[in-house]
Amino acid sequence: MHTQDLLAADTGMGAVTLRVADLDTMVAYYRDGVGLTVLTNAGGTAVLGRGSTPIVVLEHAPAMRHAAPHEAGLFHTAILFDTQ
Repeated sequence: MHTQDLLAADTGMGAVTLRVADLDTMVAYYRDGVGLTVLTNAGGTAVLGRGSTPIVVLEHAPAMRHAAPHEAGLFHTAILFDTQ
């Protein structure tokens, strides 16, 4: 690997935005299951994070439906915490 192929040490990513059909359930998952704090929750959008840093933005999209078996429907979001 060449030095020019490496990302800068301060490279980062902003909050990920997910459109969800059931906003309340997803807020509960990221709050209770993942351990994020609700920073704001108004107008169909909830922002969750750590401290004052937004990590996940959930946008309420009630018309969304579950993906059919032959469609992509799963997503993966990895969150790296500085401590447990």
